[in-house]
Amino acid sequence: MTLSILALGLLANIMSMVLYLRGMVKGDARPSRVTNFAWALEGGIALAASWSDGVRWGLLPVMVAFVGPFSVLCLSYSLKQAAWKTSPFDFVCGVLAVIGLILWKVTGNPNLAILFSIFAGTTAAFPTIIKSWRHPDTEIAAGYLLPVIGYATSFVALERYSFSEIAYPAYCVAICALIAGLIIVGRCRHRRLGTDADQPHRIKYKPLER
Repeated sequence: MTLSILALGLLANIMSMVLYLRGMVKGDARPSRVTNFAWALEGGIALAASWSDGVRWGLLPVMVAFVGPFSVLCLSYSLKQAAWKTSPFDFVCGVLAVIGLILWKVTGNPNLAILFSIFAGTTAAFPTIIKSWRHPDTEIAAGYLLPVIGYATSFVALERYSFSEIAYPAYCVAICALIAGLIIVGRCRHRRLGTDADQPHRIKYKPLER
């Protein structure tokens, strides 16, 4: 039963990744490169820290948390029109993520590493959070709703209720739910104000610097 639920969660995360990558190809999603770099980096930190702390089955959603943003980051360089403009604030978030990785190497403490990765990931999410509210047409709600289900299923695989097993999946559920909610509410707000969020030419974009 546990394996079936985990498989369902893993499938939900993979589907969200495929839908998001497909949205990038179609021009429906314009992710932040720095944000996804930071997410991939902090996912890698959590993956390594959880493994060193003895977590096994609970690693599956954490692994997807690394592969997903890493794939988005790589595709954004193949499809330059699918990338959002990088701001100085984005670079600050990326630096914080790197600091989290350095602190993990220095402390060698799995719990502290996860804490640092969550802090860096939350900071890195701010550009996407703001963009999801102001420009909901540049994000795909399904790309965040499905991971809520996927990460939530990891709780059934807990071998013990330790910080290393609970913290990262809980963080992923919360941040994905927040972004998905902002996208949905943001689109409703656009429609209420008479602006079609599905038509980019009606919205003032920050152009991509070439």
